[in-house]
Amino acid sequence: MCFQTDLYCKVLLVVSFFASSYIVSQAIPAENVCTLGNRLLEKKEYFLAIAAFSGATVLDPQFARAYRGRGLASDCLGYSQSALEDFSKVIELEPCSAEDFCNRSYSYSKLGQYSNSIADCNKAIELNPKLAPAYNNRGYAFYALGRYELALEDYNKALEIRPQFAAVYPNRALVYGDLNEQQKALKDYNEAIRLSPRDAENYHNRGLTYMDLAQHWKAIDDFSNAILLNPKYAAAFNDRGAAYQQLGILKKALDDYDRAIDLNPKLAIAYDNRGAVHFALGEFAKTIKDCRLAISIAPDTANAYVTCGRAYVALGHYQRACADFSKAITLDPTNSANYIARGIAYDSLLQYQSAIEDYNTAISINPKSADAYFNRGVCYNHLGEHQLAIDSYSKALSLDPEDKESYLNRQYSYRQLQQGKNKICDANRFDS
Repeated sequence: MCFQTDLYCKVLLVVSFFASSYIVSQAIPAENVCTLGNRLLEKKEYFLAIAAFSGATVLDPQFARAYRGRGLASDCLGYSQSALEDFSKVIELEPCSAEDFCNRSYSYSKLGQYSNSIADCNKAIELNPKLAPAYNNRGYAFYALGRYELALEDYNKALEIRPQFAAVYPNRALVYGDLNEQQKALKDYNEAIRLSPRDAENYHNRGLTYMDLAQHWKAIDDFSNAILLNPKYAAAFNDRGAAYQQLGILKKALDDYDRAIDLNPKLAIAYDNRGAVHFALGEFAKTIKDCRLAISIAPDTANAYVTCGRAYVALGHYQRACADFSKAITLDPTNSANYIARGIAYDSLLQYQSAIEDYNTAISINPKSADAYFNRGVCYNHLGEHQLAIDSYSKALSLDPEDKESYLNRQYSYRQLQQGKNKICDANRFDS
């Protein structure tokens, strides 16, 4: 549950404390207090529910249901460690409760303790082989550990037991998405939306799948539905902006990125994306400002360094560009585009050998990069190595036979080597 301010949370905690103290002072039976807690939990009055359950545990320290209820309320508030402690207490009091091992497994996953989560799920399944949530929770833990096949087995088993288990479908869809089986993912999101039509996250995630399929208008429809259901869904605004950006509708993209940032000023990707739109509009100072904001929030954002570096190149600040591209390469050393970008900056600084080294690295990562071969050819031309330039342009053309610039540059290299026949062939290539 998301609250507006930390102060709001503190006020509710104080209210909860006094409510709990009052319950104890009135000596109300623990059973009645626990019933009150369950009603508050159903109404999503989580702090007050915690107060009631806490009062019940004071009245009866061996009352397992009170610890269970408090654990569930704490979990709803995102207090996973507190929930974990309460579920552990329930298990201590009722060691054969499959549901509580299942509940604790979820808290373990929220805390990133996936092996412990799996162990609790195993115990829950041992106690109750038909407990569908245990398979769902174990599937989530396997997914988090990158063990996709085991995750799918568990999600399938959960649905075999309970075919209308709405939470399983989006979880299984995430696995299919990571396995590049987008059509299967879409099918699961469709079912999730049918079962839970008011769940904004399902529309959002289906929109992301449409983005993977380059079906941007369908993605926009889903992101818009997510926003209708949750007008404060910052990620949905950001991703709808990305869809508009892909379609070249930059004004709407900017509006959505602005809204995403208003809702969540710590959403680094929104600054990065907005910076890319400013770059496309030729607003390079704004690009740099947004990218620096993204980096200040998430220093490991390689793409922000790249976008910022390109803005510096456009402004003629090549040394600064090289510094940003170098940082991007440190963060993402297997991205060939980063080496090409730095190579272009080195070329502008007349550091041709450094540029060639970067293009060679790019080629070693992606041997089908026509851009890397083309730019390497440009550097060889600058160095007077015209045969090497011809070889690079020829390789670029083998990958992209319609690249006019490669023909024209190769023609120049042939001219320098006085290879008249080849020069004429390249010159005639694009004659009308």
